[in-house]
Amino acid sequence: GKSFASDAAALPDSAVVVLSLMPAITERARYSATQFGLGAIGIGLAFAGSSRLVFTTVGNDEGREATRQDALIELDVRSGQHRVLLRSERESFSLGQVRCIDETAACFVTDAERQGGVVHQYTVSGDGLGYERAIRVDDRIGLPPRGLGVF
Repeated sequence: GKSFASDAAALPDSAVVVLSLMPAITERARYSATQFGLGAIGIGLAFAGSSRLVFTTVGNDEGREATRQDALIELDVRSGQHRVLLRSERESFSLGQVRCIDETAACFVTDAERQGGVVHQYTVSGDGLGYERAIRVDDRIGLPPRGLGVF
């Protein structure tokens, strides 16, 4: 079986899949993690508007194509073009949950590595995502940010 700790084992099977729910569940598009040239798809994924996906990939320190850095990627599902918005500084499994809120045209991603833990904010526009700021998270509980909820 495959081990969660082994990115090399998961990469060939890792993908972002866009589904259509009506009139029946059908696959509209599949984007293999290998086409991004980074690690396997991470735990964070959200739509930023109707045509952009924002998601994380997990760093890997095994094998020939070793990279320890996680990445935050913006993918235009109409054109298939992507760009890396952010990378972890040194460690894998640092970038976590992604949430986008259409009403405020903002996306957020957790970063457990920088400054002891921050939440990065991006502004969503017709041209894509633009970096807004890093929001320092109170570290009194002793844990860095990993998950994001929506109220």
